[in-house]
Amino acid sequence: MIQEAPRDQAESSFTRIIREFLEKDPRYLGCIFVDREGECVDYCSLIDAYELKVIGAQLQVVLANLRPHLTKLVIGELESFYVGASKGDLLLRRVDEEYSLALLTTAGGVDEHTLEEASQLAQRLREEAGLETPYFDSIDGPLDVALRESIGYGYAPIAIRRGDSVTVVADVLGYFEEHGGIAGGPLDCFHVRLEDGVEFLLVRDAENDRWYRFPLGF
Repeated sequence: MIQEAPRDQAESSFTRIIREFLEKDPRYLGCIFVDREGECVDYCSLIDAYELKVIGAQLQVVLANLRPHLTKLVIGELESFYVGASKGDLLLRRVDEEYSLALLTTAGGVDEHTLEEASQLAQRLREEAGLETPYFDSIDGPLDVALRESIGYGYAPIAIRRGDSVTVVADVLGYFEEHGGIAGGPLDCFHVRLEDGVEFLLVRDAENDRWYRFPLGF
């Protein structure tokens, strides 16, 4: 159990999700779910609620300022950024085009593990809010993927399940292997197309038998 600071707003269905996230790591001091304007949707915090809300609002300002500059650098849409400082680290992870989550940790508290957990939190918030995974989201997972036999590859994905929802993989357009990927192990990468024409990579972390969604050209 974490020692939460007094709340200044009623709990919502997002509170439990954010609280469970904070309980994962003692370095996490506060996490806030904000909209495009920096207004708080919900949060969970060990520090004063007002201070966390200021952090969330200010990081959204930084996001708005960074995006046009990154567009000029032709590196794609901004997904997340973090700031390391002497007294703590800050991470902003976009949930979709309208919403983001902001995290405050102890100094040095943002690492690869934190980034992965923040991505998973973003997905949980999307599911709770009924939001679609945005096109710029680089890693979505772990996923529940149904398989079929394949003459060319041995096996291939046929559908992605999210609770009661099933997304059909219309076509498998290609396959390749990567090494040194997630957790350093081999990756089975399938270039797939959905029924609505959206294309991306479905990637299996063979060592841990987990599936993820990556953008093309990751």
